[in-house]
Amino acid sequence: MANKSLQQKSGFPRPNWGGIFLVFFILGAIVIISLPSLFSPTSEITWQDFERNMLQKKAVEKVVVINKEIAHVYIKEEFINDSTFNKVLESPIGNGVDPGPHYIFNIGSVESFERKTGGGTK
Repeated sequence: MANKSLQQKSGFPRPNWGGIFLVFFILGAIVIISLPSLFSPTSEITWQDFERNMLQKKAVEKVVVINKEIAHVYIKEEFINDSTFNKVLESPIGNGVDPGPHYIFNIGSVESFERKTGGGTK
């Protein structure tokens, strides 16, 4: 009864602490989940770097093309001891291997990228 009279006097409803806690919990979870990607040492490279240092060594696990313009390059885990890749493969948080992407580069167009890579068969 006292709460109702307080609410009527101030004109403001009492805050729903459970809802506020839930919002902060969700925001905290999103920040924690996104932390590895914020500190990931993704480096921008050129096509020549990609071909010479990665394709020729057969170090590429996969390439994911984003928006038909940008390629995200993932390096195979077994190359963690290779001096070329050990810095990008180290996990930014804790021990283990960074899941990537490890490198990014502009592919121009999907058609030219497919021509250069042989349609993804290399």
